[in-house]
Amino acid sequence: MHVAARYLALRQLRFRYLNQKRAGLLVRAHVRGRAVPSIAACNQMEPLLLPASAMQPAITFGCSLEQAWGCDVAQLQPQQLADWVQLYEQQGYLLVWREGHAYVVIKQDCKQLQQALLRAIWQAAWLDSNTVATQQPLQQQQQRQQQQCSNTALLKSSLDALDGQFGEFLQEAHGLGWNTDVGVFRVGKTRVVL
Repeated sequence: MHVAARYLALRQLRFRYLNQKRAGLLVRAHVRGRAVPSIAACNQMEPLLLPASAMQPAITFGCSLEQAWGCDVAQLQPQQLADWVQLYEQQGYLLVWREGHAYVVIKQDCKQLQQALLRAIWQAAWLDSNTVATQQPLQQQQQRQQQQCSNTALLKSSLDALDGQFGEFLQEAHGLGWNTDVGVFRVGKTRVVL
């Protein structure tokens, strides 16, 4: 009974700031060309009993390079790493997209962490909407995942979309009363110096 009453009480609250679940709901709507949900609508849509890890886009923040790539970084081609780092030169993070999951490596010199996380969520939502997971034999699936990780053209397209549409997203969110400068995100402690 106590749990049910607490759940109902939480349902009545209207949070203006973002957490990973609310941010995911907002950016998915925007990326798919729908209106950004209002504070009341988004708070009603937010699944309170599910962890953020169960939401789409699936994201892990603050991971190491090895966690992001899913292998020892020494196994990667130096040019592949250099291209990836250069692609994210203007961002406060680096993102690897593999297996339908975004792994976000935070740069040590990231000055606006909140904005970097929100940009990474937007980029992950774009990647989630513009890539297709397929049912393939394991070996083909592993090759496809490795190509997807290193597919700088796909990441560049997502960053171009981010640069072109993120300002519009923020404007729409602010117009609805969302506070995008404050948020609660679970972020690992790992930071990378480049």
